[in-house]
Amino acid sequence: MSKKFFVFLMALLGGVFLWSNAYAAAPQITNAKYKAAGNSPKVAVFFDQGVQRVGGGGDLTPADFTLGGASSTGATINNVWAVDLNGKGDNGAPSVLGVFQFDSNFLGVMFSEEVDAQTATSSGSYANFLTAAGGDAPGLQDRLLAPELSFAALQTTASTTLGWGVGNSIDIGSIRDLVDNPIAATSTYTILPAIKISEVKAEAASANTQDEFIELYNFGGTVTFSTSTLFLHLRNGAVDTAVPLNLSKNQIPSMGYYLIGNQTGYSGGLSLDASYSSSTDILTANSGVYISASSTPNALVIDLLGMGSSAIKETATTTALAAGKSYERKAQPISATSTMAVGGSEEFKGNFYDSNNNSQDFLLRNTPQPQNSMSPSEFPFGQPGQNDTGAPQVMGSFPGGMPGEMVANNLSYVGFNFNEPMQENTVSLSTVKLYANSAPATNLCSSVSYSNFPTPGNPPGKCVVSSSLAAETHTLKIFGDSTNATSSTAVRDVAGNALNQSGANNGDASGNYVITFTPSSGGSTYTFMAPPVFVMGSLPFPGAVNIPTNIQKVYVKFSSDVATSTLNTTNIRLIKVSDSSVVSLSSVTPSASESRFTSDIAIMNLSGALAANTQYRISVTGVTDTQSRPVDAPPMFTFTTGVGADTSGPLVTGKLPSIASGVPVNAIDIHVMTDDKLDPSTIASTTVKILQGSNEIPGTVDFDPFTGEIMFFANNVFQANTSYTVSVNATTTNPCVKNLSNICLQDNDGTADGAYKF
Repeated sequence: MSKKFFVFLMALLGGVFLWSNAYAAAPQITNAKYKAAGNSPKVAVFFDQGVQRVGGGGDLTPADFTLGGASSTGATINNVWAVDLNGKGDNGAPSVLGVFQFDSNFLGVMFSEEVDAQTATSSGSYANFLTAAGGDAPGLQDRLLAPELSFAALQTTASTTLGWGVGNSIDIGSIRDLVDNPIAATSTYTILPAIKISEVKAEAASANTQDEFIELYNFGGTVTFSTSTLFLHLRNGAVDTAVPLNLSKNQIPSMGYYLIGNQTGYSGGLSLDASYSSSTDILTANSGVYISASSTPNALVIDLLGMGSSAIKETATTTALAAGKSYERKAQPISATSTMAVGGSEEFKGNFYDSNNNSQDFLLRNTPQPQNSMSPSEFPFGQPGQNDTGAPQVMGSFPGGMPGEMVANNLSYVGFNFNEPMQENTVSLSTVKLYANSAPATNLCSSVSYSNFPTPGNPPGKCVVSSSLAAETHTLKIFGDSTNATSSTAVRDVAGNALNQSGANNGDASGNYVITFTPSSGGSTYTFMAPPVFVMGSLPFPGAVNIPTNIQKVYVKFSSDVATSTLNTTNIRLIKVSDSSVVSLSSVTPSASESRFTSDIAIMNLSGALAANTQYRISVTGVTDTQSRPVDAPPMFTFTTGVGADTSGPLVTGKLPSIASGVPVNAIDIHVMTDDKLDPSTIASTTVKILQGSNEIPGTVDFDPFTGEIMFFANNVFQANTSYTVSVNATTTNPCVKNLSNICLQDNDGTADGAYKF
């Protein structure tokens, strides 16, 4: 066949084009380009939109095209395959985005677009392969191109000691894209670790402007590094800073994460793998951040993110990052904020997508979700050999459908779980059904929920049953699909695979999980009975004396939560011992002493002043716990007032640390003691702070009413040779720390600025 001939392709009318909602006009052929390749020339046909066959869809076939023109005699079309060029390839030359050490014997080469398999796998396209290992004899034994055509895997020989960084490189050239545009020139590429910047948070939506982190994702084998081989660079304006890192760990696990953050400002729940010290807000809404294998600016860059007006970027920056939010790298081109979020279909698919365009590769997250080296591994979508194609399985349920199983008729829910993480939004009323066999059309699940991370004591999946079940056969059905059709109604794992329940484990021919059971008439569910709740103490303490007559609150502490409906002025009273008269209360309100409780505190709000030199008794009757059991009445909880009212606020009488310098960086617990009975409700993060300049250090505020100590526990160790200030809001500041008489803490530190500081 002549290499110089005019050829055109004509799509067979009626056999190719398909109207869709996305376009208002039929697809058009925009270009046709011939590529000579020995005895197997190719013709690329470009459409202005996606096409498929009419009447059932599917890719086009040789029957959908005809060859015309005098010089096409004898030519036949052997194969047709579809390619999504993503707008690339018409005129632009392909480029190499990077060469990465994928594992101990594979290199990964990322291209800017889809490339031709013949040239991408040719031995002539790769040369001068060098490694830094002494006496090494590096070589390539195989070259593979991934199905998406933009990622090549190069398998090294057994004699190769593969590494990354300076001294490890390879020359790449002669590679062409799908329409025969060649790479501009052969170039040398330093081999780098397979790491991406996966999520970045610049600052909190609060006074803590240093609450920032940079999360890395490793899409290759385990990466081991040191402070002399891996570098974090921040670019603010024209200044490029190689930020010194303090490494807690020097490995990033395969398909895992690594978390870097400000040593004192970071407030996330997961610990940092590496930290940096800074007394200023160095990562801003308009920063550029990159990781590299060199301390030299813009050298051996591994990955880069530019935000807002950043001077550095990959093609285009993202918009400026809003405080309290983060940017997360996509898992694949079509990823969305909803699919990447907790419970989304791509929550566990890694952060691999990189088109070399920051504005297209990152999504804005309203709620940042940092991950560290201890977080679960995530396999990138579409990466060779990493696709999850296995169908999920129901591991069990209660009821479980066993012969002779005893099932109560007043079940509060039916529980179930799967053998792998699921797309939580696919487990719903449309895919989980409970019905009486006499009425299969009625779903007895009033609601259905699923959590890959259930709270203690709860199954991952719940079909909530709001009414008693009849004493007849019932069926629980969790919908699957043995064909794994993308449009079917089925529960699905995070990779999109539909449930296909094994027949040996209650599966039917369609892949559904199906069990039957018969509730016992008049049966009853067993309810776990927690230990009885009792009164633990009070404030003022039992036996306390010289209590001011103008206290405004009295606290009662229970051993656990109580029913808030039983906390009222009838059940909780303050009684004058001498004549058994009841003190007037404006109200009784619930509160919590710590996060694991919701109502273990009752606060008596007094209407007026108490009598001087008088004994009072706390009475608790009629209060029940959350299981409607009566709370044990307290013993003789009494206190005695003093001669009169309190007219002055509490004074700080002690503090730790008690030295102004030389404080250990790991002395993260700060203590403040006063001479008065403090109101616990006034001691919080709004009134007790640790400051580094104007920046608030993240931590937890606590109060021990028995010792009267205010405590602050910092989330992170402090920075060396750095000045910090403990600030407790006092007189003239609202809100302030108060005593039980509602008087603010005195500012007796020698400065009249409305806070006690040291």
